[in-house]
Amino acid sequence: MKRLNQSQKLFRTLFAEALKNGQVLRSGVLAVLIFSQGIILLLLYIFNREDYYELFISGKSLYAVFLFFIAILIYELITYSYFRLRPKAEEKQQSYGLGFWPSMIETSLLSFAIVFIIISTKQFIILFSPFALNYFVLIILSSLRLNYKLPVFTGLMAAAQYVALAVIFQHQNLVDISNSSDIKQIQFLGFGLGLITAGIAGGFVTKFTMQKVQQSFDALLEKQKAEFLFGQQISKPIADMLLNAGELLQSKKTNVSVMFLDIRGFSELTRRKSPEEIVGYLNQLFAFMIDIVQAKGGVINQFLGDGFMATFGAPIADDNSRENAVDAALEIYQKLQELNQNKDVTPTRIGIGIHYGEAVTGNIGTIERMQYSITGKVVIIASRIEQLNKQLNTQILISYEVWKGIKKDNSRFYFAGSYKLKG
Repeated sequence: MKRLNQSQKLFRTLFAEALKNGQVLRSGVLAVLIFSQGIILLLLYIFNREDYYELFISGKSLYAVFLFFIAILIYELITYSYFRLRPKAEEKQQSYGLGFWPSMIETSLLSFAIVFIIISTKQFIILFSPFALNYFVLIILSSLRLNYKLPVFTGLMAAAQYVALAVIFQHQNLVDISNSSDIKQIQFLGFGLGLITAGIAGGFVTKFTMQKVQQSFDALLEKQKAEFLFGQQISKPIADMLLNAGELLQSKKTNVSVMFLDIRGFSELTRRKSPEEIVGYLNQLFAFMIDIVQAKGGVINQFLGDGFMATFGAPIADDNSRENAVDAALEIYQKLQELNQNKDVTPTRIGIGIHYGEAVTGNIGTIERMQYSITGKVVIIASRIEQLNKQLNTQILISYEVWKGIKKDNSRFYFAGSYKLKG
């Protein structure tokens, strides 16, 4: 037995709802069309009564047509009400074969009306009247049941019934205004072929449409998965750029600026506060820090308990990644100083280290559990630079590789010395 993936299961769930809506829409449209036909036919009869009797002799055919309209109208209203009121629990049980019996009933009702008219009026002309074109209406509307087999089935049913009626009644003693002796069997076969062709065309259009809907649904689902995957790491504008560029899952080497941030004295803080207070404290700090990083085009790759790692220049390449990373670090520091001065937060110090170099970027994991990852020597060095803050009693340190890429005034920085990093 073929197992369905999550996309297919979700599509079929939504398809069941669409199928119900299609049934409701189809029944409603057909009911409106039938009612409109009845009104128009009545008006034509009132204003063209003499022409009508010249064709059909008696009024029985008109009664038959109206009876058909009433029967179809009642049937479609019942169907409409049934699907509108159908419980949600039953919608999952809907079969993909749903609609074959209704199609057979509808085409048969039309054929019975034609049979009654031919027998009661001894006229053959009804088979060439606009009334017979209702077969095509049924074929077209069967597409709304969202099953490509239904238009084909309806076309075959309509053709079989129409041709059968023509063959059965063609050689009877009928009086027809068009002279039935001049009517050839090929005319009925041609009309029947037209019904079959319409059914096949309707089936093709339905099948093609459903395939395109499935493809669009799969693409949309993949995009939503991607947005969920990146939503906690990068800003929405960058996520949109990634998705539109089609670079989401591609691994590559690129030059990036890596930032490590650590909250100083966090271990001591945890001993003095409750778990709820600690979480609230971290959320208060990370909220503005993340906003600043993302505003500068950075990506939060991972949280490290009392800190995080961020990358600038990936996944979207950025020649100004070094400058953006430094600007983000300075802005975070300034914002934290304001909070400390205003006593809006527990007195806090941080350590930030930034390095620039080549890294391998890309998604690691499966689609269910995936993380955008940055690996390489640049990550290790950035982490070691951040730790060097403790030794130098500083809060922001950048490497020479970062400093030389900054285009703005470098007087803001001073040379802290050359150090051999651990690891």
